Amino acid sequence: MVLAGIIGVCIIIVLGVSLVGANSAAETSIQPGPPPGWYPDPSDATKERWWDGISFSEKIRQRDNS
Repeated sequence: MVLAGIIGVCIIIVLGVSLVGANSAAETSIQPGPPPGWYPDPSDATKERWWDGISFSEKIRQRDNS
């Protein structure tokens, strides 16, 4: 009887650790950002800056206002 109780507690602990690990992995996953392309320059609304998919590059062009 005691052995069955110990086994039951061990199973609950293992399942609990598995569930916590699954939630932690989902919470730390990286969300995709905007795709690479020309976007309004955050520092100058009259220009566009190239977004490489991770960060803005040094490439800048005049914004097309047509």
